Amino acid sequence: MREGLRKKRDCPESQQLAHEGKSQEILARLDAIFDDLEKSSGARPMRRDAEHTESQEAAAWSDDDEDYDDPDRSALRFRKQWNHRWSRGCGSFEDTTLIPPMRYNDEAPIQKLYPSDTLQIFSAKIAGIGGCFQWPLDVFGLVAIRDSIDQNRNIIFQRSRVECQTLTEEVRNIFFIHYFGLLVSELHFCLMHHVPISSSCLNSYISLFHYHAINVYFLLFHLTYLGQKAMLLSFIPLKFTFLFNWCMQEPYLVLTGPSRAVVLIDPVTIEVHLKVKGPTELEDKTLCFLANDIKDQSPIHSCLLHQTWTSKFSTLELILGHITSSVEATMYVRVVDGSWPDGFHGQFAACMVRASIDHYDECAPLAGRSTSLNHNKIVLLSFGDDKVPVSSDGVIELSRRVVSAEVNSRLIVSVKAWQDDNIVEARVEFSANKAGRSFGVLDIGSCKIDVTIAWSLISNVPEHRGWSQ
Repeated sequence: MREGLRKKRDCPESQQLAHEGKSQEILARLDAIFDDLEKSSGARPMRRDAEHTESQEAAAWSDDDEDYDDPDRSALRFRKQWNHRWSRGCGSFEDTTLIPPMRYNDEAPIQKLYPSDTLQIFSAKIAGIGGCFQWPLDVFGLVAIRDSIDQNRNIIFQRSRVECQTLTEEVRNIFFIHYFGLLVSELHFCLMHHVPISSSCLNSYISLFHYHAINVYFLLFHLTYLGQKAMLLSFIPLKFTFLFNWCMQEPYLVLTGPSRAVVLIDPVTIEVHLKVKGPTELEDKTLCFLANDIKDQSPIHSCLLHQTWTSKFSTLELILGHITSSVEATMYVRVVDGSWPDGFHGQFAACMVRASIDHYDECAPLAGRSTSLNHNKIVLLSFGDDKVPVSSDGVIELSRRVVSAEVNSRLIVSVKAWQDDNIVEARVEFSANKAGRSFGVLDIGSCKIDVTIAWSLISNVPEHRGWSQ
């Protein structure tokens, strides 16, 4: 009997079953280890057995309907999906694009290139909030775009918790705006003439407090302080438009990208993950997360794309541009004579103007699309009455420097400097090119600013990190 059991144990079938059992046990242990690694670093080593691949694919793309609207779970789902699909060839989920701008500015590309369709980002704003959130919001996080060139993040907006941006509600009610102006006028008169503020005026302030508490508080504090300094108040023009823009800022994110042109070939994914800063880090809350695709609809001409996404706690509005047959323009500005006027606000901007306008531009726009792309402004840098961000050699540090332009269009670079009613503007026009550099000068009186634009074609060939070129 022992010999029979020994023969049965030593037979090939028994050995194979024992081997498969040990293999499954080892794979189960490896799965546990990999899960721990994924929780800590977000990366998971690749397994090559077919059974595991199928199960992972099913798990990655399965949705839990109960938590579908939860922004944190949505972010985790997108991360898992991206890792499953792209981590082998594109590196880490958090990696930013390594492809620089101006690739073919001085040197011709090896392969034959043509002007490409690109995605322009004009603005991004929080159009509405819900849940437990209230204005103003101290927002941090990122907005990025992943295109088919390398699937890595091309950063559009990114702020840490320490340097969060404060957003306040956009005021669209014209009656509220006029009411605000009358209220400011009455306060100004009372404080200038040392007249007690009427109870109706105070009640009006209380009603405003309900909607814009912090903004109105700052206004009341400054007016009261200046009212005690009659000389200061007489020298400071308390214009309604200035105060309204100062107190009721619109909720636009200050964009800092892209670092290179975004190639509009499917898939192009817009990734947004924004949080609101709480009293402590543990009390921070996710405002919105989305990872949505923008598809190439092959328009005949460049056009605007109005994209609105509503999530559980917020509504995000993006103004984008589909730029056809475009090249990449990288801008540099430098003060060469004089200096920026003291105490002046400033803004540098760029806009594209098509060389010819034909009857197609008069057609009715498609859903979510507008044909009025001409003269839409891209803010390159905006700053207050403090010092302009300029280096020791005069180079002004732009927040954004890369834009797209149709190959036969004109690119207008402008500057605006203002202090109260004193406004100075200048602009210079360039014809878009496929390579080389263009030069111009912005003259605002107190200083002259050189503008240099480096032109380049854009490669639309994927260049993933893990693939041989």
